[in-house]
Amino acid sequence: MTFSIVIPLYNKEKYIGNTLKSILSQTFGDYEIIIVNDCSTDKSRAEAVKFESPKIRIIDHEKNKGLSASRNTGIRNASSSFIAFVDADDTWKSFFLEKMSEMISHFPEAGLFASGYEESYTSKALEIHKNVRFADGEMNIIPDFYTACLNQPIFCYSSIVVKKEVFESAGYFDENITFGEDVDFNIRANMKFQLAYYNRIAATYTIFSENQITNSKIEYKAIPNFDKYENYANEKPSVEIPRY
Repeated sequence: MTFSIVIPLYNKEKYIGNTLKSILSQTFGDYEIIIVNDCSTDKSRAEAVKFESPKIRIIDHEKNKGLSASRNTGIRNASSSFIAFVDADDTWKSFFLEKMSEMISHFPEAGLFASGYEESYTSKALEIHKNVRFADGEMNIIPDFYTACLNQPIFCYSSIVVKKEVFESAGYFDENITFGEDVDFNIRANMKFQLAYYNRIAATYTIFSENQITNSKIEYKAIPNFDKYENYANEKPSVEIPRY
């Protein structure tokens, strides 16, 4: 098994079908799909069950635990050493896993593998302009993740694959954080591991779908304590400590 694909699922009945179709249409077929149903109250689980694929496994949380906990459940139940993430309202281009597999072969020293992405709005899709110094369609190691992401993140959490040992070394997603959990993990993981990058759009990130955590009010969210990253900034000056 090359990839374990983790899908956190919470009230995405209108979207999970397209997400699964984009995965099952991949040109690279050696993978399993782990859907972590975080106590959805709509028909999300029923929509996922319609896909009678032996590749799909559904794990049900007994109580709602949030995005970080759902990802962690998927990681801990993964059969593969490489964990791919995709949110339940996002999709992949058909070549996503194929290109991730190529990068794993080309850059065995890396711990993280990612691609470019586009943001999908109601009426259009927008390419994200990246601070990447190599050509479109090229694969390479990002020299400094923090500098590359100063203007705009160069990947989203539906366009990344993480070697399982990264979690064992840098830690899992912080389940106490409910806004900015990706930022927190990125800071920790990229301090210790190299990022290989495919400079082409290979995933679509949906903006403004129902129950999307990034669209909920920040005043009700637990954000990272960024003071804890000061030591990282001292070690690597390019670490810019974000302030909300």
